[in-house]
Amino acid sequence: MAHDNLEPAVGWAIWTLQNTSWSKATIFKKARTRYGVPAMAVERAVVARLGQSWMDARSADLMAQFRPQHVYDRSLSMRIHYAAKKHLKNI
Repeated sequence: MAHDNLEPAVGWAIWTLQNTSWSKATIFKKARTRYGVPAMAVERAVVARLGQSWMDARSADLMAQFRPQHVYDRSLSMRIHYAAKKHLKNI
């Protein structure tokens, strides 16, 4: 029974990934609830169809779109800080 529902679940998940800004976890949980198939099975099938690079690019786009700028700036400054600290430690 669950195998019969995998294709509609994957189709719904792909459409939702392409047309909304929902998180992957939310989409796969809703697919599990709606179609009664394991979330990991849906995720594996979606990655097989769209490719991991597409999924990574979507994640990066959503992070850039919704992450507050001050969080990004802080993250960047801390990366520079840690790199400098590591460099000074190795001298």
